[in-house]
Amino acid sequence: MNTFVWQYIAVPQNEMHSVQQEFRKKLPDNTAYFQNISLDITHFLGLELDYCVLIQVPPMGGLENDTIHTDIIEPHRLPFALNIPLENCDESITKFWKAKKPIAVQDTPEGVPYNHCKEEDCDQISELKFVHPFIFNTGVHHSVSNPAAGWRRGISLRFIEDPRILLEKYGSLGQPVYVDI
Repeated sequence: MNTFVWQYIAVPQNEMHSVQQEFRKKLPDNTAYFQNISLDITHFLGLELDYCVLIQVPPMGGLENDTIHTDIIEPHRLPFALNIPLENCDESITKFWKAKKPIAVQDTPEGVPYNHCKEEDCDQISELKFVHPFIFNTGVHHSVSNPAAGWRRGISLRFIEDPRILLEKYGSLGQPVYVDI
């Protein structure tokens, strides 16, 4: 089955700046990897938000490919997210993987369940540098590495509707990545 994995999207600068400002107003003083952030907005780029997430990766974090996972998606939610750089993302790399065998559910230190996979049980299928906003399938195994000296902070917006429709409205940067999974 040919599955959508990811694609860069041309988010208008003023819209990107606006949501970044909203996140900066609410930045928690912690180092939690994945956490929901309650914003004072209900829509972004005309789509209704389901929830908003801050993803933080420490300096030199994820370099050993030890955070390969899929998000566990509740049945009523879509597996697609729009990720927007917030701080120190230019060197950050998101890798995408295909699991070779069944995976185990584990909780993050914050208690968020993920489907984790060890590197030796996966094949890398794609990767991107977090230099532009991108839409991706959170149901495809992925991992984040941060080779920089500062914390990498990224925004992940989850919508009620499929955000891939934004690619038609705002345009894409490059070709979409689809993989037979």
